[in-house]
Amino acid sequence: MSNQPSISIVIPARNAEKTLAHTLESITAQSESPDEIIILDDGSHEPVESLERVRSTAGIRVIRLDRSRGPAVARNAGAAIVRSDIILFIDADVLLHKDVVAGVRRAFRDAPGLAAVQGIYSNRLPDGHGLCTRYQNHYYHFSFTSVPAGQTAICATFCFAVSRDVFEAMGGFDTRITRPTVEDEAFGYRLAARGYEMRLDHGICVTHLATYTLDQLILRKLRMSFHQVKSSLRGVRPPIRKGDRNRTHHSIGTLAAVVLAPFLPVTWAWTWPAGLLMLIAYTAANARFWAYLSSEEPPVFFTEMLVLTWIDHMAIACGLAAGTLDFILGRRY
Repeated sequence: MSNQPSISIVIPARNAEKTLAHTLESITAQSESPDEIIILDDGSHEPVESLERVRSTAGIRVIRLDRSRGPAVARNAGAAIVRSDIILFIDADVLLHKDVVAGVRRAFRDAPGLAAVQGIYSNRLPDGHGLCTRYQNHYYHFSFTSVPAGQTAICATFCFAVSRDVFEAMGGFDTRITRPTVEDEAFGYRLAARGYEMRLDHGICVTHLATYTLDQLILRKLRMSFHQVKSSLRGVRPPIRKGDRNRTHHSIGTLAAVVLAPFLPVTWAWTWPAGLLMLIAYTAANARFWAYLSSEEPPVFFTEMLVLTWIDHMAIACGLAAGTLDFILGRRY
């Protein structure tokens, strides 16, 4: 790898017309330009005018897959034709802050043995986003910034850069995971297990443009937790902490709160002292996150977000239970 490593951005896109143009604009506004941009249209079933407009743009390659096969296949297909030293995977619904490409290039230039670097989500959104979208964005930002910068096992491909040589040696993402769930998370754990150096960099930041209604938020949490527990049962996920090496962005407090959440209504229905004790325990588990929310949201929205936290944790708990049952029944993926 040269002193100034070359960077290719790979973007899987499926029905991403509402956000892709904004993502591309944020790339063109970078303080340092990437060496190439590869967009994988993963079988979109609606016209993607943004893709048609950029087909003739210098430095952008657009590849249309014949049918939707999932982000793992799409990212692997993009990585297979990359010509650069570094592959920067991003989603089609993010805005890159202006120094993302420069930050990635600097990270690999300053650490010759680095295999991968993980960015974070900003906690700022464009105006007009609803409560559920703001809640989810706050949760992402809090989760990633709560993990100390440095050695990590986190791989979240909304903004994840990896050495092309390392990616090829790892065989890419697991294409048996066909939905956008844990294909990136599993790849990160595999990298960490092989001893590759991965770093979380809080200075590499993107803004998430995805929006959520309450039902979309619940369904997303159900789907993600369903597949995360199956990934764990397959033996992919390492311990939350292994020295200072393997870390997940899911904090101990969040995991404890997920376990406690289903017992809140049960204990209150049983007896109020038991319910009060459970509420105290649940509040303690969420203390850091709620303290963060109280500093970011006005009181009227903060109160609603307390309720959203419990709904969120209930959805995760249900997804974990359903995924465990599905695994026991023999459906490993």
